[in-house]
Order: sequence, then C-alpha cells, then structure tokens
Amino acid sequence: MKKSNILKWIIFAVALATNIFILVNSFIFGDASNAESNAITSTAASAVNGVLPGTVTKDNYESFIVIIRKVFGHFGLFGFSGVFTTWSIYFFVKQSKFNYFIHFSCLSLLFGFWIAWLSEFVQLFVPGRSGSVTDVMIDFAGYFIGVLLVILILFLAKKPVFQKQKQQEKWA
Repeated sequence: MKKSNILKWIIFAVALATNIFILVNSFIFGDASNAESNAITSTAASAVNGVLPGTVTKDNYESFIVIIRKVFGHFGLFGFSGVFTTWSIYFFVKQSKFNYFIHFSCLSLLFGFWIAWLSEFVQLFVPGRSGSVTDVMIDFAGYFIGVLLVILILFLAKKPVFQKQKQQEKWA
C-alpha cells in the first residue's frame, strides 16, 4: 500500500472519530454533560492559574467557563473536524475529472453545516440539554475556519506547481 493511501485512511479515521465524538456527546444528558464540562473547565482554570496565578478568579470564573465551552468545546472541536474532514474529502475526490476543488470545498462545507445543525438539533430531545442556533453558528464558524486552513495549505503547496506550469506554457 502506498504511503499516500495509508495517509488518506488515517486522516479519514481521525475525521470519522472526531465527527462520531461530536454526535455522541450531543446525546449525553444535561447533568452528565455539565459535570464533564465542569471537570474540564476546573482543570483548565487550575492550569491557567498555575502559569499565571490569580488569572481565573471567582469573579470571572463564569466567563471563563463560557470561553472554554464555546471557544474550545464548540469552535475548536469543529475547527479540528473541519480540517480533517476537508482533508479526507480532498483525498477521496482529487481523482475526479470534474473540478475537485469545488467538489471537496462544497462537500465539506455542506457536511460541516449538517453536523453543526444535527449536533444541536438532537439536544432538543435530550433531557437537560437544549439546542442553540448560536451554537450552530459557532460550530460552523469553527468548521469553516478549518476548511479555509486546508484550502490555504493546499493552495500554498500547489503554488510552485502552478508557477512552473505557467512558465512552461509561456515558453511553449
């Protein structure tokens, strides 16, 4: 098996695991989800205060919780999903005869919106949870940034190839 083929399947596995993780966590009951979030934010607050003592206090702890949950839990996790899902889709459609750039970009953005919407929609039916349009927007924004990052990396990686091709066409 070629190295690029192995890489394709590893990236696909990471994307799949990340998206399954997102969906599974949408089904966790409110009390358990809050306990998990509180454990994470408490650990993060201890880490921040270990490096910068007195940064997270009783007065700003609620704001710190919102930052951790929204920036890292929603935006960050969906950004991670956006990177690996887009990269995975790229590997699977790049052999397409049709413009693969449009394929992988549109497919990934469509999937990103779907997973953001679905993960919040299911929470409407889970005890102690509530879906939020704001969270869908935060989730999709993170995913979108992940997609843009992959597109930028692919563009920069291919840029020298495009320049060589243009020079060859110029001299032909």
